[in-house]
Amino acid sequence: MAMKPPYLMTEAEWTQAREACHPENLQSNPTKRSGSEAIRKFQEMQRLCYGVRDADKERYKLASEGKVVLFESELEDLLWRLHTCVTWEEVREKARREGKI
Repeated sequence: MAMKPPYLMTEAEWTQAREACHPENLQSNPTKRSGSEAIRKFQEMQRLCYGVRDADKERYKLASEGKVVLFESELEDLLWRLHTCVTWEEVREKARREGKI
């Protein structure tokens, strides 16, 4: 069965799926299986976040390489977004901009 795209999930479904991906839900004694489980959870978290921060990551990379100059306030805003958890509303808004909902 195909997984529902994150932007079509209800907020409760999205939140529950996201909480299931948290590292504290992994076992404390690492094994091969727990390593692959951590990778699977990371990949699922990436899917749920739906690339909401991708443009910010790219802009930060360009600024770090000196290819883009940011004002101090722009850099502060960018870093704040990069260190803030993606929300369900942001996922839905990105999908709206893309014409998917």
